[in-house]
Amino acid sequence: MSAPAPASAPIADPAARPPFSVLAIIAFILSFIVTVVGLVLGIVALIQTKRTGARGSGLAVAAIILGALFTVGWIVGGLAILAGTVFLGQQSEARDAATQSDLGNAKIAMIEYATENNGVYPTSVSDLADYGFTPSEASARLSIRGAAGEGLFCLQAISPANHFFHITDSSGVESGPCAP
Repeated sequence: MSAPAPASAPIADPAARPPFSVLAIIAFILSFIVTVVGLVLGIVALIQTKRTGARGSGLAVAAIILGALFTVGWIVGGLAILAGTVFLGQQSEARDAATQSDLGNAKIAMIEYATENNGVYPTSVSDLADYGFTPSEASARLSIRGAAGEGLFCLQAISPANHFFHITDSSGVESGPCAP
């Protein structure tokens, strides 16, 4: 005698399965492209799938997670770029300020030099070392213009940020190179 044939499981009617949420698919795709929109649509799709019983709640959850992670990534990345830009701007301004300070100190040394040398100004920045002037790294490109021994002088420096500054015997530090 043969064993009775096992009862087969009933075959589900494909038409009876709930539909897939198109919104969940769109939310998942947009979570990679337009992250905030994908995040919001993922939340809406998750609510929709719970309410209607449609399939796709997993995709909706994935869209929410990816949308949130990518949105946070964009925000953090944007803030990092902004902070880096501000930091680099501050460094440039600090270098310019150091160059301007060096010009003021060099002017004092120039006047002291001329006082001790009968009104004759030096023609080289290296001559100012004995009068208390030591240029900083910010003023490695400092030069004396227009000092023909006696008379007027103009000190010129180029900051590490490649900005020109000058100071004359009768003025403070100004932007730009010495007048020709």
